[in-house]
Amino acid sequence: MSKLLPWPKDAVMIVASKKGEEHREWMESVVAASCRDCGAELAADSATIRAAMQGEFRFGRPVQFFCIPCHTRHDVRQINVLVDHRGGVRRDAVRQ
Repeated sequence: MSKLLPWPKDAVMIVASKKGEEHREWMESVVAASCRDCGAELAADSATIRAAMQGEFRFGRPVQFFCIPCHTRHDVRQINVLVDHRGGVRRDAVRQ
C-alpha cells in the first residue's frame, strides 16, 4: 500500500460525487464544483455547502471539494470533525 497524503488543513473539505453519479433524491439542490486534486466536475449538495460555510470549525478557511477517488488517497484519520450526509441522514463525529 502506498503512503497516504495528509488530509488538508487549509480548507474545509467536502467529498462529492462526480457529475452524473450523484443521488439527487438526497440533495436539496445540486451545485457544480470541481475536485481540488484532479479537477473532475462534481455535483455537491447545496445544504452540505451551506453547513460547511456556517460550520463552527471553519475558522475562515475556504470550502473545497474532493471527488471520491481523490479523497481515498488522503489520510482520513487526520480529520478532526466529520459530518456525513450520505443517504440523506446526517451523522457527526468530532475527534478530540
